[in-house]
Amino acid sequence: MVYLKLRPYRQRTLATCRNEKLAPRFYGPYEVVARVGAVAYKLHLPEGAQIHHVFHVSRFAEQLAPFSPSHQLPPQLSVGHELLVEPEQVLGVRPGMDGQPGVVKVLLQWRGLPAFEATWEPFSTIQQQFPAFPLEDKVKLWAAGRFTYSRRLKAQMKAQGQEGVFVLHILGCENTTIHDVSIYGDFNTPNTDGIDIEDSNNTQITRCHIDTGDDAICPKTYSGPLINLTTTDSWIRTKSSAIKLGSASLFDFKGLVFDNITIVDSHRGLGFQIRDGGNVSDVTFSKINISTRYYDPSWWGRAEPIYVTTCPRNSSSKEGSISNVLFVNITVNSENGIFLSGSKGGVLRNLRFINVNLTYRRWTKYAGGVVDYRPGCQGLVNRSSAGFLMEHIDGLEVKNVNMRWNDDRSKRWNIPLDFRSATVNNISLLNFHSGLFKQWQTGK
Repeated sequence: MVYLKLRPYRQRTLATCRNEKLAPRFYGPYEVVARVGAVAYKLHLPEGAQIHHVFHVSRFAEQLAPFSPSHQLPPQLSVGHELLVEPEQVLGVRPGMDGQPGVVKVLLQWRGLPAFEATWEPFSTIQQQFPAFPLEDKVKLWAAGRFTYSRRLKAQMKAQGQEGVFVLHILGCENTTIHDVSIYGDFNTPNTDGIDIEDSNNTQITRCHIDTGDDAICPKTYSGPLINLTTTDSWIRTKSSAIKLGSASLFDFKGLVFDNITIVDSHRGLGFQIRDGGNVSDVTFSKINISTRYYDPSWWGRAEPIYVTTCPRNSSSKEGSISNVLFVNITVNSENGIFLSGSKGGVLRNLRFINVNLTYRRWTKYAGGVVDYRPGCQGLVNRSSAGFLMEHIDGLEVKNVNMRWNDDRSKRWNIPLDFRSATVNNISLLNFHSGLFKQWQTGK
């Protein structure tokens, strides 16, 4: 009995294995059937083997022990010692590089080969060589859509998270377009973000449908600024924040526009969690329809339709600032009020609310009267509900704002404007109305 030394190579049109040093060198053991000439022998190979049965003696290693771990000849091995492989599973996706748009490479597990033989292959090549393999569907459903350091990326797909862990992650990209993307995550599981935009510039998100458990659209800055993000014509439901800047906020955010967005039954609507010293400026929210409600208090948020905060994450964190933010043509139906909370070193400046309609009423049984500063900061703090709760602000314009209160439980809604006078300055109120409304239907 001898072991057979072979180094098969992958078919020429596909990439070679990145870890070929780990590939098996010896197969067998196999029985020597006959001697053929002076330096060659015939082996008894398994049925179905396509390679020739006669080999030079230099390819043998004698079996010395009664048993030794071995590898069997792969059935994909051709007569020319070429592995004729077939794709079995998509393990990953890469975006286009060097200015080429779209998904261009996929990480494939090959049928019958070990995991370390997985290789990155061009999307178009696999489509051409394996037309029966449902590659396009598998790419669309691949659960971790991470696009990294790309130029001029365009994405269109539908995706469903597996085990609640799904995120479309745009990292360090330029000129990205996300259009007609539908994301469905586990509504009861955390870390099921919809779209995370990190350290990326000139990003456009249009006509997206996001229904998930964690933050739906989440710009954040870890290693660089985020500039020029536009999101339009989208629908969101989440158990966390529908749109949230942060909480990773080490660098600046500038030039963000959110327009024509519907937010349904979410724990928070529009959120700013600036915790790490980055500054936010020039942000516009327009034509936003928001419905927020209470969920279990273990989830961050207390049904705030708008939540703007700059408190530092911990004692070693810096305080960032938020300035020049416009909320225009906003409609709110919520179980809680708007929370505007700067900090001593991170004052909120020049916030404007124009043409805003607020309807406040309770329809769940969760307890109210709690302000949620999380993550970090003061945590959960008992405080009466208010239409606007404000602290550490310099410059607030409220124009054409109508606030209506539930007449059945008015004692919970007895403070239209709640601010700490020593920390709130330069307020302008023009055509601001607050009063009770008659509830025309029961329940929500």
